Amino acid sequence: MNILFSSVQGQFKFSKYIGKLNVDNGALKLQYRFMAPLMLAASIVVTANQFIGHSMSCIQDSGSAIPENVLNTYCFFIGTNTWREDTSDFPHAGIGPAKKGVEVMKHLYYQWVPYYLFFLALLFPSAHYFWKCIEQKILVTITSGFECVKYAAIEDKPVGDVPSISQRNEKIDSLANIIWLRIKNNLNNSWTLKLVLAEIYACGVNLFIFWLTDKFLGGHGTFLFMTIDSAVRIFPTETSCTFYKYGPTGNIQNHDAFCILATNIVNYYIFLALRMLLFILIAVSALALVWRLFGACMYPFVWFNRITPFNNINNLIDGDTRRTIFRTLNYCDWVFINYVAENVDGMTFREVLLSIATHIKIENKIKQADDELKLQPSSHNQMPGYRVPENASAPVENSVNYVHESVKFEPDFAGLKNYPLKITGKRGGPNCKPKMFTKFSLQKFRAGQMKHPGNKTSLF
Repeated sequence: MNILFSSVQGQFKFSKYIGKLNVDNGALKLQYRFMAPLMLAASIVVTANQFIGHSMSCIQDSGSAIPENVLNTYCFFIGTNTWREDTSDFPHAGIGPAKKGVEVMKHLYYQWVPYYLFFLALLFPSAHYFWKCIEQKILVTITSGFECVKYAAIEDKPVGDVPSISQRNEKIDSLANIIWLRIKNNLNNSWTLKLVLAEIYACGVNLFIFWLTDKFLGGHGTFLFMTIDSAVRIFPTETSCTFYKYGPTGNIQNHDAFCILATNIVNYYIFLALRMLLFILIAVSALALVWRLFGACMYPFVWFNRITPFNNINNLIDGDTRRTIFRTLNYCDWVFINYVAENVDGMTFREVLLSIATHIKIENKIKQADDELKLQPSSHNQMPGYRVPENASAPVENSVNYVHESVKFEPDFAGLKNYPLKITGKRGGPNCKPKMFTKFSLQKFRAGQMKHPGNKTSLF
């Protein structure tokens, strides 16, 4: 037995997943961690004749000249029959002479059961490998190296895999900067959409396997409405087989045989368990999609985050930081940060969130300052002593600190009471210096005898 399952026993060691990063949801984990090795083991069991006996053993008349191995091989590949309804004169369930109005059932699937179970063992983890292919180890790359960060040494010297305080702070700053750049550049949108696509694919795989198994067993809802009683008819252990051969004079002779299908004892329990597990998998994968939809609506609320990995951090950060982060993140950012939080310890990720909140506050201040600078040129229309020519074209924005390049302000002498300031230096830049008109220069300027005092970047 140990030799038989030595090739798959490593797949059932769930301890190998302890300490590994979490990059997918529970529906995908059930498929590749539980169902795939289970189907692989089932495909081995149905071929283990030393434990369940021969796949088929047929009994014939003692006077028949048909070799036993020939009859067994013939009936195994040609198929066996049972009657759909039992009658009182049948010595065995589903086996007896032909009767009018009683439908015959043909059984031929059992020779394909090992191959079908092996195919399911390959199909179940396909969603997981599809997600790994399109995810491209982004989450693993970002969160790698944080296993021992929480054990950072007190001194500024690393101890084995445990980093020093300075190295710990560098890792935290690096993680915070990476997450902030992904948030700022909307890189988490594609990552989350790929995750949702993989979850939809996982749900589709479960539904496809359910439909395919029903077709494999004959269709018409055979697998869907299978019960313990109906499973006995689907997987009979006693069947009949008819062997045809030519007699001495060329006539066709029929040899009726009674066959025992030992493998159907195992198939009976395997497919009953598969039906129950598929119902569970379909429910879990469907609930995962409902959770995504529900989370897209409720993620900004603090109470909702108490049932997510954020719950480990909610009590460690202040309300202002919490509001700053949740109001800035979109749903895709929220999902990505949730997965980062699952793979980093709470105290370390608290500092990451505080750093992200600082980035958000600085970015908000920069945007506010930019908005004020963009509104600044319009204030020149109300400056005393200046007016905008009527033929001036629309303003053009060429930088963050910009001025209207096509609008040249000229003095409005009619409204000039005090000597107005003249703006010089780089237009709108930090070296902008005010200068005053003098009476002498103003008179000269009015008479057209001099240019306006100032440098080449004058607005006049």
